[in-house]
Amino acid sequence: MMRMKPTTKQLFTTFFKVGAFTIGGGYAMIPVIEAELVNKQHWLTTDEFYDAVSVAQAIPGIIAVHMAMNMGYKLGGVKGAAFSMLGVILPSFLMILGIASLFLQLDDISPLVTSAFRGIRVSVVALIVYAGYRLFNSSANRWKVLIGVAIFSLVYFTTVNPFFVILGVVIVANFLPPGGQTHANH
Repeated sequence: MMRMKPTTKQLFTTFFKVGAFTIGGGYAMIPVIEAELVNKQHWLTTDEFYDAVSVAQAIPGIIAVHMAMNMGYKLGGVKGAAFSMLGVILPSFLMILGIASLFLQLDDISPLVTSAFRGIRVSVVALIVYAGYRLFNSSANRWKVLIGVAIFSLVYFTTVNPFFVILGVVIVANFLPPGGQTHANH
């Protein structure tokens, strides 16, 4: 099936919607971006999408921006990357600008804001868990995902320094065959 390439306006609009209506950061945006780019627009396949997510996770910084730039570049070159990035960043910038100006005008809004964020926190956790579930189900090698969960658990639930965990993973990875192949794959 021949897929249509999106225009820079379509990329901007799509990522603007994602940025405007997703609360919780980049990981909470993963299922929303997948729904738009893979399921609704059919601009990317599921494999292409999760490859782009993997690349975005590997780069230090804001994952939502990296996803927008990576997918925008894949779909529209440098212009696509720029418009996608602008689309995902602009809603947050405008919202923060509006909230900051509101806080300057209102003195006693703190209890209301605190209550609102408590409610939002639950939905953010649900979106992140759902993204992890989708990543696990779409992974060709579920052992890699389980190893990732184990490493996260080790760092989160113990006092082990993350530096030593990363160092250990690098050392172990050097003993594995290239391309993630094992004897079972041959």
